[in-house]
Amino acid sequence: MDKEGMGGNAIGGPLEFVCTKCSTGKHHFMPESLVETYGKIMNHKNCFDFPTDLGYDVSEDAKDLMRHLICSSEYRLGKNGIEDFKNHPWFAGVDWFSLRDSKAPYIPEVSSPTDTSNFDVDDTEVRPNQDASCPPPANSAFSTLHLPFVGFTFTQGSNISDKGCLYKLSKTAVISGSNNIENEKKLRSLEKENIELIKKMALLGAQDKLDGGAEQLKKLNDQIQTLTKQNKELSLELTVAKRAENDIDKETENKIKELERINKNLIQEKENLAKEIVDNQEKLNLQAKEVQDALSQRKLAMSEYSEVSDKLTELRNQKQKLSRQVRDKEEELDNALQKIDTLRQDLRKAEKLRRELEGCVEKADEDAVKERKLRERMEEYTKGIESELEKIQDRPQGRSGSISSIDSNQEITRLKTECDRLIVEHEEKAQQLTMRHSHEMVALKDQLTELENFKTRLQNELNVANKKVDQLRSELEKRSEEQEDSVSDIKRRHDRERQMLVDDNKKLLSDVDKLKENLEKLQCERKGLEEEYSDLRSKKESIAQWEAQITEIIQWVSDEKDA
Repeated sequence: MDKEGMGGNAIGGPLEFVCTKCSTGKHHFMPESLVETYGKIMNHKNCFDFPTDLGYDVSEDAKDLMRHLICSSEYRLGKNGIEDFKNHPWFAGVDWFSLRDSKAPYIPEVSSPTDTSNFDVDDTEVRPNQDASCPPPANSAFSTLHLPFVGFTFTQGSNISDKGCLYKLSKTAVISGSNNIENEKKLRSLEKENIELIKKMALLGAQDKLDGGAEQLKKLNDQIQTLTKQNKELSLELTVAKRAENDIDKETENKIKELERINKNLIQEKENLAKEIVDNQEKLNLQAKEVQDALSQRKLAMSEYSEVSDKLTELRNQKQKLSRQVRDKEEELDNALQKIDTLRQDLRKAEKLRRELEGCVEKADEDAVKERKLRERMEEYTKGIESELEKIQDRPQGRSGSISSIDSNQEITRLKTECDRLIVEHEEKAQQLTMRHSHEMVALKDQLTELENFKTRLQNELNVANKKVDQLRSELEKRSEEQEDSVSDIKRRHDRERQMLVDDNKKLLSDVDKLKENLEKLQCERKGLEEEYSDLRSKKESIAQWEAQITEIIQWVSDEKDA
């Protein structure tokens, strides 16, 4: 594969494959495709590694053996002959002289020489749909494709029996072309051998007539039948190969035409997209200019808005100042109202005291009337007693009468004395009541006069306070109305300007969003165009590589035909 030819130790790679497969169950270069396997083998220094998830350990001697089998030819085992293997530690204890005669430690059970039931088949290793025409990405030194070993006569069956050959013939012109050349050579050689055998057969037939060699004639007939059968098989293979080659040539030509057409369309699309990008860039610049103008207008509107806000702040400060004055006036009004309430309470107390004094005067008058009536009754009672005494004195007097008269006189005297005493007490008491009543009346009149004066003073103060409150209330109402009118006017103007600014701001934001969407759309389109351009470039490179490889193969085939 590295175009250096084959030496005596070329068997190291297959032997390493067998050792690795027997040790780990899979080889180091697990293929995604045959071409990738070639690439991994060529890049064995980076791809060669032992799996770590086996569940058992592989000895270091075995690893060293496999490392020296898959390496460059100057370090590979077998360079010095069989002695390299005999001296390796992994083969220690092997009797090399009796190796052919010794019995193998394990003999698998097979039903025929072609039985492969003991081999594990990994579905991931067999991928007939894998494209084998792409070069491996791991090593750039692998410049050829899956080419046959020209000059070697060994083959593993025919193309028809090999797995995947028909599919590969339909996918690559390289393999089919090389097999076609091989089959043509084989067919020509077999035709020559057939002609020679026919000649020999004719000679032998003549000799048989002379010698009567029937057995030799039978052998020659068998050989002729065998060669005829091989000739038919090779003719069939050649026909299939030619048909596949023609199909592949047509498919390749159609594919190249399709790719050229796609490339032309993509170039046209690229030019159109480049033109659209230029147009969109101009639109974007124009929109950016409009955005700048809108931003400048927005700044101007914001400056006007700040001025209006400053005026509004000043008016709010004035409003707060007036509110403080209103609160001060309201406090004064509350104090005046509290004072009025106090005066009203004092007035009610004075009125109550006046009523109490009037009640006392009325009670004193009633007591005086009662005393007068009592004195009148006492006088009447005294007069009645005196009249009875006079009647008693006018009666005739005897002894008994003298005694009773004495008693009556004594009783009368006592009654008079008592009446005089009661009269004196009553007069003293009436005099005291009269004096007290007169004093109380004088005091009540003084208090009433004082209360009347206090009531008049309070009424005057109340009238003054009411006038002051009415004046303050009217003044506050007037200032409040003026302030409300001014604030409402400023508020209306501020709301109108704020609404205008909000509308302008919304419009600017919508314009900015539209510009952002257009910019993102243009960026996405630009990104898509760049990706399409990179894909086209990679496809173009792949097409150029394929064309170079096809040219190289065609040149090689023509050289082989000329040779």
